[in-house]
Amino acid sequence: MIDRHVALLQIQGKEFQLTPLPLRTVRPFVLEEVVLSDEEGIDLNDQMEITKFLKAKVNALIDQANQLWDERNDQAVEDGEPELPRMLPLVRLKVDIYLPLRISLAEPRP
Repeated sequence: MIDRHVALLQIQGKEFQLTPLPLRTVRPFVLEEVVLSDEEGIDLNDQMEITKFLKAKVNALIDQANQLWDERNDQAVEDGEPELPRMLPLVRLKVDIYLPLRISLAEPRP
């Protein structure tokens, strides 16, 4: 998950200090890349099997984002900040599908 921050700039005379502050109200964002030709046990010709596999991947990413949100929220509550309701995650799953190109050299029939 990618954490976002703002910065608090404190200036005193000619000295300054930059303090990063994590943003808590940003929706969790997770991303992953899948190369289907590298996955074992998947028939690249079976669309239903590919769909089930990708749905399982997306659901796992959603669970991962929710777990990370809960951990961050619990830590913030321990630090004395108010608890925030869980936000819907942003999930990006990049799918690389490599299918060999099949070319027929036979002449088409008229």
